[in-house]
Amino acid sequence: MFPLKSFYFIRHGETEWNRQGMIMGQTDIPLNATGIKQAHKAKDILRQENFSTIYTSPLQRAYQTAQILNDGLEKAVVTEDLLKERGWGKLEGISRTRVKELMDQNTPSDAESSVNFEARILKAICQILNTSHVTPLIVAHSGVFMALAKMMKYSSLRTSNCIPFLFKPPECKTHPWIICNLSDLEN
Repeated sequence: MFPLKSFYFIRHGETEWNRQGMIMGQTDIPLNATGIKQAHKAKDILRQENFSTIYTSPLQRAYQTAQILNDGLEKAVVTEDLLKERGWGKLEGISRTRVKELMDQNTPSDAESSVNFEARILKAICQILNTSHVTPLIVAHSGVFMALAKMMKYSSLRTSNCIPFLFKPPECKTHPWIICNLSDLEN
């Protein structure tokens, strides 16, 4: 499945559509003022960590977050299309509560299936980890985080905007991956 290498992960900062509870998918929405502040706060946490290259989704909200996190660090920032959020087609721009009513457990025909989305995320993470010699930082989306957590047998794990995590491989094959919320360590 995954190469047994640690990596850092952070979801992008808040956008207006996050604040309004709307499905973004691959609609390219920038950070709002709160999202920019969140990214600066996360930067202070991540400065204490030893990561190498920053891999980011090319969508504005993730790329802007990556740029803020990299301010003063001079790390390479690499955009990776495979890290984009799941495409929701005609459901993008609709409130989450309305989407639940519309879906009725069926993925719309113009949306990316969960199987294809998870396969794309697995491919992205494997490519990144197989080419990274030092622990990378991945800046992406809540759907990417949930797909990763699900693959690691944490099916109900979610993240808020701009919370940095460290994913550590299991110490033995029978144990699960360790997912550390780095902002919890600040308190």
